[in-house]
Amino acid sequence: MDYDITFATGTRADAVAAALVTLYQVPASQIQVSPGPPTTSYPLVTVTEYRFPDGSEFDCRMEAAEPFARHNGRRHELWLAMEMCVHLHVRAVSPGPGLDRSRWWLIEPDGAHRIVGFDPTALTERRFVLAG
Repeated sequence: MDYDITFATGTRADAVAAALVTLYQVPASQIQVSPGPPTTSYPLVTVTEYRFPDGSEFDCRMEAAEPFARHNGRRHELWLAMEMCVHLHVRAVSPGPGLDRSRWWLIEPDGAHRIVGFDPTALTERRFVLAG
């Protein structure tokens, strides 16, 4: 089970890391925050603040794989994203299983969620901008 959740622009990677420690008891030493010094050779979770061009709505990405799934009791990616968004009071997007890369889950700060699309022109410019 893989996790790929990208939080709203302005969300700090260290805040996401702190939420992982609080909500899922992930040891801080097992979270790689980028940019930043390496914490371990094989982190459970990586959180990266990207510097996308102006206009991107989402740019703080959390990625994890099977070891994190085992650690958190195999929570579904969408459920975990909802818990994280409520805790952090931010929006996020996640591609989710079965969705193509043009349709993602949008999770609101209150945990509400729906499927959305991204502006295809913005995607070619490496910007995440919701369509419509």
